[in-house]
Amino acid sequence: MRASTTLLLVASLARPAFAAPPTVERWGALREVLREGRTEGRVALRELGGAGAVGLGALEGLAGEVVIVDGEVWVTRADGESGAATTKAGGDELATFAVVSRVADWTEHRLERDLDLDGLEAELRRLGVEQGLGDAVSLPFIVDGRFRDLEGHVLNGACPFASDGPPPDELAPRPVERSRSRGRLVGFWSAEPPGVLTHHGSRTHVHALLGRGRPAGGHVDAVTIRAGSTLRLPEPARDRD
Repeated sequence: MRASTTLLLVASLARPAFAAPPTVERWGALREVLREGRTEGRVALRELGGAGAVGLGALEGLAGEVVIVDGEVWVTRADGESGAATTKAGGDELATFAVVSRVADWTEHRLERDLDLDGLEAELRRLGVEQGLGDAVSLPFIVDGRFRDLEGHVLNGACPFASDGPPPDELAPRPVERSRSRGRLVGFWSAEPPGVLTHHGSRTHVHALLGRGRPAGGHVDAVTIRAGSTLRLPEPARDRD
């Protein structure tokens, strides 16, 4: 299934311009992929990259995690030696779930205090409203900076939240744990119901790409974003009345 969600317009009497954020495209939904076990391939990874592309996803068969930033598609899979390995996508790999936006320009916002994921969610809402994106259905973002106590996972063939209990050890997600790290968080804030783009109890879905040279990736479950990091939001196009 492919869904296309256009970010909605907010206009203020004090601001004589319209906000026109980028479109967000989605293939699959978390509920059908994780809860219902419908993990077939829906889109080729080569279709997700390109100019301005930013996004995240999961591989066909829940065989790994996907993160897209600066137009490049990265894949993280379980690895017997190091726990997980991250490489650029290639060949005919497919995603069972993917969310992508194509952003021409970004606005940058320096974070003045440490934020956990709940704090990040609140900051995204505040800045979104401030920029005229307050009624956005889904909003892409990037965080560049330093992180503390990052906890996450890499899918390894099975859903960790399945209703029939945890997966066997050989299919269990690989943990991602970093007491201190640098890199990028890539994600979406979403007003859609839980189970579409975000997990229950959260309005954000976040993946990480950490380090340089040989980066490490994965889904982010918890993190503290250090003060001084940079939060990037789409620069909305402005059209006059």
